[in-house]
Amino acid sequence: MQTRITLIRHGETPWNVEGRWQGIAPIPLNASGIRQAQEAAPALKMAGIGQIVSSDLLRARQTAETIAEVLGVDIILTKEWREVNLGRWQGLTKAEIEAWDTEAFRQFEQSAYVDRVFPEGETHRHHVARTAQALQSTVDHFPASHTLVVTHGGSIRCAVYHLSGESIGLVVNCFLTRLVYDHDQQSWDILGLNQPPAAVKW
Repeated sequence: MQTRITLIRHGETPWNVEGRWQGIAPIPLNASGIRQAQEAAPALKMAGIGQIVSSDLLRARQTAETIAEVLGVDIILTKEWREVNLGRWQGLTKAEIEAWDTEAFRQFEQSAYVDRVFPEGETHRHHVARTAQALQSTVDHFPASHTLVVTHGGSIRCAVYHLSGESIGLVVNCFLTRLVYDHDQQSWDILGLNQPPAAVKW
């Protein structure tokens, strides 16, 4: 038996455009982000999506609602798939963080991916563990089906790190990362990373 999970990053937001680190801030989609979700939805109609699991943060929820309207499936909102809590760096650009919190940011940059700590926020190690639990929870609740998970760039990177030990770069808004879990082998395969929805052959 196999269970499929497709991860999609939310659409673009004003803070994406400005280069601001969003974390768990309630930032909405901008016009481009809404359009990205609208364009992704028809490409997902042939995927056999049974349900959508979404981060409860506003930008993910808006993306999920836009796609669900086209697919005609239910949305389950959860905190498990939230973006990492950035602590005191939330809402700032990289340049602003470097200038204001220079030493903490230097330590952050020099640390291995999984050891990075967001001051007064979450650690990457905790975010990876949280995402791993979210993956398992999705498999347990929706076995032998195909779930679309609407989440965040950081959470997708954590999922890939958990499964492969590899740290990937930027995840594009409304691009797909496709996973499959084999229940007999109790193993995961990554079918595609950071793919535009229209390019995927289901």
